[in-house]
Amino acid sequence: MDDIERTKLEVQLRNQQRILNKKYAEEGLTDEILDEQIKLNQLRHEYDITDESEKVYEDFVQ
Repeated sequence: MDDIERTKLEVQLRNQQRILNKKYAEEGLTDEILDEQIKLNQLRHEYDITDESEKVYEDFVQ
């Protein structure tokens, strides 16, 4: 995967996470939301992409 593809994937994952967070805030935890979160986490793990919303401080990701 080249840098451009990786950046596109990072943006896509970030946008999907925002949508998922909003759905969670509105609906609470549902099976659909849990399944989508697992898929996002699997992609992040596969491509070693951190979830920026989980950064505690600059050099530490939860």
